[in-house]
Formats: sequence, structure tokens, C-alpha cells
Amino acid sequence: MKKRIALCANGWNGENLDRFIQGFISRFEENEIDLFIFTGHPLLNQSLMVRNAENSIFTLPDYTMFDAVVVFGSAIDIDTVIDDIMAKCRQADIPIIFQGYDTEGVSSVVVDNYSGMRSLCEHIITEHGVKDVVYIAGTKENDDSNIRLSAVRDALEAHGYSLPEENIIYGDWDGRLVNTILLEEYKGDKKLPDAFMCANDITAMYTLLTMDMLKVKVPEEVIVTGFDNLGEAKVYNPSVASVDQCYFEQGGRCADIFRETVNNKKLIRKEIIPCVASPGESCGCVNCKDEDNLRKMLGHDAWQQNFSVVAMYRIEDFLEDCIMANESFDTIPDNMKDFLLHNAGEDDFHIYMNPQYKNLDDIDIRTLVLPRDYYSPKMEVWGAKTDGAIIDAKTLDTKELVLGCSREGKGKVYVFTPLRTDEFIAGYLVKEYMDKTFAHQLYYEFSNRINITLTKYKSKIKINQLHEREIESLKELNTVAKNQFLQTVLALATAVDAKDKYTHGHSRRVAEYSRKIAEITGKSAETCESVYFAALLHDIGKIGVSDAILTKEGRLTDAEFSAIKQHPVIGDNILAEISSTPYLSMGAHYHHERYDGKGYPSGLKGTDIPEIARIIAVADAYDAMTSNRSYRTPLAQQKVREELVRNIGRQFDPEFAITMIHILDKDVEYRLTDNTLRFNGFEDKYIIDEYKSVCTNGIAVSEHITRTAFDYECASDKEDSFPAIVLFDSLDECVYTDEANKNKMDYTDFCDISLQGHVVPGEIRDYRVREYVNDAPEKMSENEAMVETLKQRDHILIRLFLPDVVREYTIMLRDRSQWAYVAITGQMCTISNVRVHSFEENVEPGYIKRIAEEINYVKDKAEGDLKNLEITGWREVHSDGILVEDKLDVSFHSMSLPASRRPWHCPYVIIYTSENGEVNGPGYREFVQVRLDGECWSEDPASSNKMKTSYDDSFDNWDAWKKANREGLDCKVHIEKDGNRVRIETEDGGIHIHNITTISEEIVPNLYFALTGDQVAITTIYIR
Repeated sequence: MKKRIALCANGWNGENLDRFIQGFISRFEENEIDLFIFTGHPLLNQSLMVRNAENSIFTLPDYTMFDAVVVFGSAIDIDTVIDDIMAKCRQADIPIIFQGYDTEGVSSVVVDNYSGMRSLCEHIITEHGVKDVVYIAGTKENDDSNIRLSAVRDALEAHGYSLPEENIIYGDWDGRLVNTILLEEYKGDKKLPDAFMCANDITAMYTLLTMDMLKVKVPEEVIVTGFDNLGEAKVYNPSVASVDQCYFEQGGRCADIFRETVNNKKLIRKEIIPCVASPGESCGCVNCKDEDNLRKMLGHDAWQQNFSVVAMYRIEDFLEDCIMANESFDTIPDNMKDFLLHNAGEDDFHIYMNPQYKNLDDIDIRTLVLPRDYYSPKMEVWGAKTDGAIIDAKTLDTKELVLGCSREGKGKVYVFTPLRTDEFIAGYLVKEYMDKTFAHQLYYEFSNRINITLTKYKSKIKINQLHEREIESLKELNTVAKNQFLQTVLALATAVDAKDKYTHGHSRRVAEYSRKIAEITGKSAETCESVYFAALLHDIGKIGVSDAILTKEGRLTDAEFSAIKQHPVIGDNILAEISSTPYLSMGAHYHHERYDGKGYPSGLKGTDIPEIARIIAVADAYDAMTSNRSYRTPLAQQKVREELVRNIGRQFDPEFAITMIHILDKDVEYRLTDNTLRFNGFEDKYIIDEYKSVCTNGIAVSEHITRTAFDYECASDKEDSFPAIVLFDSLDECVYTDEANKNKMDYTDFCDISLQGHVVPGEIRDYRVREYVNDAPEKMSENEAMVETLKQRDHILIRLFLPDVVREYTIMLRDRSQWAYVAITGQMCTISNVRVHSFEENVEPGYIKRIAEEINYVKDKAEGDLKNLEITGWREVHSDGILVEDKLDVSFHSMSLPASRRPWHCPYVIIYTSENGEVNGPGYREFVQVRLDGECWSEDPASSNKMKTSYDDSFDNWDAWKKANREGLDCKVHIEKDGNRVRIETEDGGIHIHNITTISEEIVPNLYFALTGDQVAITTIYIR
């Protein structure tokens, strides 16, 4: 009869645990033992509740069912867990054997950490001349880390050196934290030590990574050592000098002690295994072992193990589909049988669940309390497969642990892992052990994926309940309640935004954008209102985030970002109490989920994410990109659009992302943004040395008069000290002087104007200057100036007001499609107190007197059947409408204007109806807008579009396509109407578009075709 041995271990010490297991089972014949491995994966950066849920696996076994228990103490760092296991073993009267944990009255196998670290330290002192050491420790309370620390300190003192307290860094076993600390510590000119000695190999490898980032050579400039002798550390480049704790031998010695004590439970054995120093390339011992051969061998093994990895991922995908496809818990076991039969591989595989878990779809989720620290006496069987056969059972006596396990036959090695949703214990997973499972963390990833799937499934049930409540709640709202509710919500949103100066007005803007998206996509008035309210409170959870993190200047650390990522959960907890408006908690909880499933906190994917949150996600991202942040200024409109396009179907729901892009395209004056940035985004003082070395933010020159006043101070001892004005254009509204950024940001210098009156012309056609006395009644101070700007078509007027004189500059751009901004700068001067005011009143045409004839890109071009079109802004001009009765073939010549920058600066084809056949005429309805760069759009809910875009050999890339469009090319459009369907085919520079528009209404009105576009000239239009 086989013996049963329980092995208790945490899985995060993966490779060492795997070595230990291999050493343990190597001492037994194949039919001599069954080994039950109980392992969770609690991490230091997880919440205490989650860590307790992971450690719950040690409460699962009834230890009276075992012949002995082995505790892998190197990975269990919570004393209460060890004490509980030891107490249960004594109560069961079975022997217990500890690895790495020596306690009175218990057999143990420990390693001499001290001697191993001492010998490694002696090596780098005597062989490599190390005197000054920084020790990177684990946690302050960890015994292993402190033993290794004392070895380093004693070795240094034996040679007349010391280890001061400031040379001890507590990295909490977290490599990312070590990276952050070292980057901050040594980013300046601080002298490096002779060596960084790390408490384990993981932090050593992160230290090596940090040295790479700091451009520090190892071992030439600094030595780095680790501890554990991990395989991945020995094949790292450089290989890590380390200490081998001989885990394989430890496992074997624990097995030997079991043999000796199984018939004599009172026998106590103590084994001490010496550690072995293992120098490597990171201390300067090049080729002290054949690392290159080891790397080659590991590469060979990795290729073979790839099959196991791919198989594991395949099982994960099928298992997630198996669970998520169910609308009720009752159908999961049947689906699980099919999964085990066809997709789970040949290994034993079991999932057992607490019965309470299934109540999620029957009771109020907010009042549900799942067990946190125990497993039910009877577990529900979701799936059980042993030796390739599915076991048909509905329940399991928890004492049995796993169905189909016999005391006879070939020995089994099982791995038991807790299953949980958030911090709640849902059940446990049993899988047959496979070599290198722990070393490569596949098993951790596998169990974690199942936990995420269970959380997503719980969320799916919750969302269904919330949707039902939402429908009921909306019917009960009345006008008075709505007004009161709105006032409360606005107050809360204002309170949230007030916590961070960079998010002032953020919630209101996101709410407005969200409502606009909902309206355009045809949502009901009630839904649009719900979207608006939910968006107002989407960030309510930030109330529970530290102000120090929210207001921190610069980028956040990983730990700080993890804290920020809790705000959706906090927001859900706050708003879930408002039972009458469940949609509020949806927006707060799920607005950081991603369409591709890579978001947080629940990892929901696609339409599993509530629609209200998918809308808010797009609006929230848009406002974040167009608002000021501590680590960057707002992105340019073109960059924002590119980001939205790039993340369609990845971060964003395609429908709502395309809608936001359409809203952005229509915002030709770029007013859909944080308007406070236009006038308040200035520093208190600008100290300028070299000319244009410092400039203010760009201030848009628009068709409305804008006045910018500022104070200045020139250096009294410098003749060449002066303020100046820069007139320019760039994607991000900033001034650049280096060629790299000029090219990157499509920067154009129009002209520079100094306050003394000097003009340095750039890329402009012409300019004129007029000067007259400043006889304004309100006199300006001696060191004050004001700039007034206005743009009309291709002319810009700049008036520079000084205390005694006004200089008026009329500047002519290349054409009227160009954008322009002004910034204040200078040389050897100080600019302060910048204030801007824009007048919304319209200025009459011809206000700016022309100084040259306007460039017209279509005037001298031959015309076809329709008039030529010069379109300098988004859909500023349309062709005449052509009735589509059967088929139309349209050909024309297209040329993007010189100021065009992006693919969407091209021709558009629109299909519409109106009473008089004109675009925007009475009864106007537009069914599709097809852009010749491969995008389409429709606002009318009665139309649906299916577009397919392909590219022939003449299309090289987008840069080449844009260049060809600027040089001019011929385009073709074929339109074919068949009842309610319109097929559009286009050919333009190697891009072929095939689009089918279907109109759902039975009676289709007259349909018309027209051409339009953005920053493009369309000529020689022929209709056939």
C-alpha cells in the first residue's frame, strides 16, 4: 500500500521548490508514495485578504489521512501558517519534517546560509578586491535575509572594512522596487560601491538590469552577486555570481528522514547542508563554469518545453470559454465534462467548488459572504478526470481531497491550489504535477487565469443583475428627484476633481463627451442621461486614494500605480450602496476595462464590459490626452486621433471609438478640450537666456480676436536683451529649435518679431508692417506688452501694443489651410504674468486688408461635370449632389494641400438624402461617409455599413501614400444602388475600398452622392 505524504509550500519560490520536489521523489520507487503538494501563490504586493485566501489551501487537508507532512519552509514566510500546520500534525500524531525551518522537537533539513554567503563575500574581497559593499536585503523581519546580511557584515569586518546602515537597502524581495530605489539613488553623480550583494538572485538580476539602464558596466565598474543559484540567473548575461542551497539534496534528505521516521514517529533528525558559493561573470570570474554551454542547453530545453507552454495556454483558453459560455451555474458541470474529454490533455485534472459559490445568481451580490478561511465538508464537482477517465460525480467528501485516487498502483504527484474570486475562497484545483511546473511559473499563471475567469464570471452575473435593476430604476425617476440627484452628483464630481489640480473639470468634460457619444450612436434619452450621470462619478473612487499620489509631480512608481488602480473597486463599493441607480457603480467599476481584456480590475473583454463603461472609457481617455498632466502637456489633436484609431478594438469598443473620432473631426477649431489650458496653462515666470531657449505655450491664432498681455524685464547690462513673439505651427502647439523635434512635430516657423520691431521671416509669402502712436485711454506700464492676433483665410494680423506705440504686422501664409500659434519668448530677459483673453464676437470679412492675391489650387485647373473643390477644413465645401438611380462611375484628380499632415486629409464620398438634393438641405439625412484612406462613418441609425479595405502593390506605406496625395493622383469611385443597399468601391493610390451600406427602412428616399474632404483639392470631376 502506498504511503501518502503532504507537502506544504508556497509556489512563489518556484525553481527552488521544483528542485526540492525532484530530489524528494527521486528517493522512492514509482509505486511507493503518493505526494500531495498544497501550494498557493501569496505575493507581498497583494492585499492581506488575498494573501490569506491563497494560504487557505493549507486548511484544506485532513492531516489524519497522511503518513507524514513535509513543510517547505523556505517559501512560507508567515509564522501563523507554519504553527497551524504543526499543531494539526501533532493532533493527527504523524511526523512532520521541515525544510529550511528549524524548530524544537521537529525533524528538519536546513542549509547553512551563513557559510555560503560568507564564502561568497570572502571570494569577492580576496579575489576581486572589494571593500565597499551595498547589501540589498529582503524584508526586515525575514530570517534568511538577516542571516545573509550578518555573513556579509562579518566578512567585511574580518578584513577591516564595515557595512554601515546606509548601505543596507530593503527591497522586500521585489525586483521592481529594487530597480526603482537604485535608479533614484544613483541617477546623479553618486559614487557606486565596489559591489552590490543581493539576498536572492531575482533582486540580483533586477540590479543588473538597473546597471544597464544607468550605463554601468558589470563587473568592470561594479560587482553584483545573488543567492539561490537559479537557472535563469546562471544563463543571464552576465551570469550571476551566487550561492547554491542544494535544494535537490535537501529534498532527498527530507525523503531519507521520512523513511527513518515513518516506523518511529518519535525519532527526531536534524540535517544541516552546507551552501556552495558559485562565482560567475557578474563578479569577474569569466567562464569559471561553462555558462555558454549551459545557455545552449537551456535554449534546447526551452524549445522542447514550448510544447508544454502552448498546451497549457490552449487549455486556459478552452477552460475560460467553457465557464464564461454559461448563463447559469447549473450548466457548468456538463460543459466541463466536454472540456475534460476533448481539451484538458491526458493529465489528471479536477475542479471542486464550495456550494456557496453558486448562490451568486440567486441572491443579492452585495449581501453575499463567501467562506474566507475554510472549505465546505462537501464540495461540488465541476470536473474530475483521473488516468484519462472522467469521473461522474456531483459531490466530493472534502476529506478525500481528490476523486479516483487509490492506495494501489502507480504513485501520483498532485498539486492543490486555491480557487478564489477576489479574496473569497471559491474552491480548489487539482492537477497532476509536471516537471518544471514551478520553475517556469506555468502553474501559477494557470491557476491565476482560472481565478480571473471566476471573477469575470461573477462579474457577468452581477452585471446581469445590475442591468435588470437599472431598467427598473429608470422608470421610477421623476423630475424633482432628477434635479436633486444632478446637484448631488455634480457636487461629488467637483469634490473628486478638486483633489488633483490636473483633473480640474475632468469629470464634467468626460460626462459631456460620454453623453455626446451616446446621443450620436442612437441611445435613448434615458440612456444618455444615465451615461452622463455615471460619467460624472466615474472617478469617485479616487476619494479613497492618497492625495500624495494623486498630486505627485511626474510619473508614478509601480506601487503608486497599483494604489491608483484600486479606485474603480473603491468607487464600486461607494456607489453600489445607491441601489436605485446601479449604472453609477458600473461606470466607476469598469471604466478601466479594455476591449481586448487586458484592463482592470476584472479583466473583462469585449461586450462583457457594460456598455455604459465602454462609452466612458473612450471619453475618459480622450480627455486625459487633451488635458494637462504632471508628466506632460496635452497631446496635439492629430496625435489624439492617431491614438484613438490605433486602439480601436484593443483598448476601446470600435463603435464608440469611431464615434469619438467623428466628433473630433467635426471639432475644426479644437474646442472640445480643457479650455482652461488655452488661457491658464502658463508658468508664473519664464527666465530666458539664449534666444528661444524658453517659450510659453502656444496660443491659437483663430478667426476670433485673441489678446495676450505679459510683463517683461530686460537685463540692464545687456544690449541684446529683448522679448519676442514667435508665430509658428506644430502638432503639439510648442516651439522647437532642433531639427529632430521639428520633423517629428511637423514644425513650421512663420516669423519672429522682437519688441524692438525686428522681423525675421520664415515660411511665409509676404508681410507688411505699420506703426502708429498708442493713444489708448488706458496707458500700459513701462514693462508691459500686449499681443492681439486674428486669422482670416491665408492672412494673419498681429498687433503689438507697447506703452507709446502700436506695431501692426500683416502676414500672409502659404495658403488658408494652415494653422498658426503665437508664443512669447526672448533673449536674456524674464517674462511673467501672462494672461490671455479671447473674444467670441465674429469679425467681419475683409477686416484684414489683403497684401497679395490668395493662392487657389483649383482656379486654373480644368473642370469636368462638377465644379472643382478646394477644401481647407473638414467638409468645409461639398460638390453638388448627384442622384443615384442605378450605377455611377466617378473619376477625379485629388491633391492634398501643402499643410496636410495626416491620411484623413483626403477626399470623402457621402451618400445622403434631402428634399432638394443639396448637402445639408431640408430633411437632410446622411447614410454613409467613406474616406478614401479607408474609414467610414454614419450617424443615421437606419444605416449599417460593412467596409473592406485592401492594398495593391502600388501602396508602399502611409508616408509614401501621403506624399503621392500631396503631389496629386487620379481616383475612381463606383457606386451601385440595389433597393435598400448601396455598394461603393473606390481606388486611390493603391488603396481599394469596398463598402456596402444597408438602409433598414422599407421606403428609401432619393439617394444622392457628393464629394467632400479635408485639406484637399478635387478637380476634373467626371460622372458616367
